Amino acid sequence: MLPTTAVSEFPFLTVNQARVIDYFAEYAERGPARITPDFGYEFLELEVQEGEEHPVQVRLRDPQGQERTVRATYVVGCDGSRSRVRDCTGIEVVRDPSAHAWSVMDVLLETDFPDIRQKCGIQSDKDGTILLIPREGGFLARFSVSLGSIDDAPRPRSGGGIRACSSPATPATPTPPRPARA
Repeated sequence: MLPTTAVSEFPFLTVNQARVIDYFAEYAERGPARITPDFGYEFLELEVQEGEEHPVQVRLRDPQGQERTVRATYVVGCDGSRSRVRDCTGIEVVRDPSAHAWSVMDVLLETDFPDIRQKCGIQSDKDGTILLIPREGGFLARFSVSLGSIDDAPRPRSGGGIRACSSPATPATPTPPRPARA
């Protein structure tokens, strides 16, 4: 049994991305530099000029299309598996040749299925794998569905292509802006 001070409400450990991001944002905001993340900028490119006090130059574009350059001592790339930050630094990724593509959905559940709050995997030799990971709050669950090997998987290249592959009953809604902290 987990103590009441556990980091998760489940009998297994899940690291919730939203909670981790909130923790880092709060820590950065209360730290000596008083950093407040702004998620509205698009990363364009990164250059490193050795020997400078702030050797990293990052070019960004704001939501209105204005570009700006930021100088920094370092940059943390948290932009996913196809990281443009990593590409700009020349770090090579060694990928597993047997890699599979996955579709990940966070779903708001309305069900009386008895085991829906249990982490589980369903595997079929013919049809692939589905992973179910309960999320916080008692109503959310993350479904990860294997789409097969990367060579065989359809990969939409744009948001429109992704919406075309999803259910028409699920309208595409933009992510709401992050509320300002007081």
